[in-house]
Amino acid sequence: MRFFSTAAADLQQKLIKLDDATYDLITAEGTRRARFTLNREAATNQDELQLMGLDHPLVQEELERWRNLPPENLGIAVSGEVGGQVLLSLWMVETSGGNGERRVVVQPIAVKQDGARAPAVERLREKYFQAQSAVPTCVPSSCLTCSHAPSSRLCSES
Repeated sequence: MRFFSTAAADLQQKLIKLDDATYDLITAEGTRRARFTLNREAATNQDELQLMGLDHPLVQEELERWRNLPPENLGIAVSGEVGGQVLLSLWMVETSGGNGERRVVVQPIAVKQDGARAPAVERLREKYFQAQSAVPTCVPSSCLTCSHAPSSRLCSES
């Protein structure tokens, strides 16, 4: 829900939590656009509730919008106790099994300047997403060059 809430805020919309599993998406004009739940049974039993998940059309729309942003428009610099610079990226990985089963997971990949994985940073990703922002120490072109490293590291060390 954090991604969708942040994406909605970027469009001047609000995701309002009504209870443990129910949310309203409110437009910039203050009208309710949709009501969501995380509870499959509630969504099945109540027509006005939509089941929120990665496959929901509004989530897919936001994922597509963020995927299409240029890399230089994504990312932040934060302060942390990691002993040097580390690039932390999140990858949406889709797999499909022989029986038609489809699985989607978000895989964190953290890479040090020397290209080595930083699994401790991957495990603490939520901490870093909530950390104090900092001034970036790399120029955009070197950050972009470094951002291609995770794709080659994903298979070699997972």
